[in-house]
Amino acid sequence: MVLTELLGVLGFILSVFVFIITRLEKRKSLIIDMFACCDNEFPEEWGTDENFEEEFVILKIINNGIKPITINSKSFQIFGNGKCIDPFYCDWFGMSNVSHPIKPGECSKIGILLAVFEQGLEIDKITDKYEKIGIYCKLKDLEGKSYTNKGKYAYIPEVGEFEKIK
Repeated sequence: MVLTELLGVLGFILSVFVFIITRLEKRKSLIIDMFACCDNEFPEEWGTDENFEEEFVILKIINNGIKPITINSKSFQIFGNGKCIDPFYCDWFGMSNVSHPIKPGECSKIGILLAVFEQGLEIDKITDKYEKIGIYCKLKDLEGKSYTNKGKYAYIPEVGEFEKIK
């Protein structure tokens, strides 16, 4: 009798544990990667010029969940140096690709010009150009769920590069 009760309790605990794990697997999840790039990542919007010299700050949005996610294109924000760059501050490249659902395992890229990024966050006013500035990005999907990469990147103005912080 005691053995059957014990097995019944263990079976119940196991079923609750499996239920929790399947719920965690089904949730939406995005990875937001940031980097500076001097290649023309957006030829359909910028054009195809052989003498391309502009640098971009690229946000690579990767869906690592199991459900497609549609990003609200008006929700992109980049924070750093106590300032914020939102979609209404400047032109963002690649926004036409963001309106479509990002399928699991796929990615979408958007970007802004590096000069606009530095101007928007007032990086030119920093006296120590070798100082690392904490940068993070925030966005929302159409259902209102917020995604962020808070505390994962630092920008070094002197070299114009992003460093991933662990």
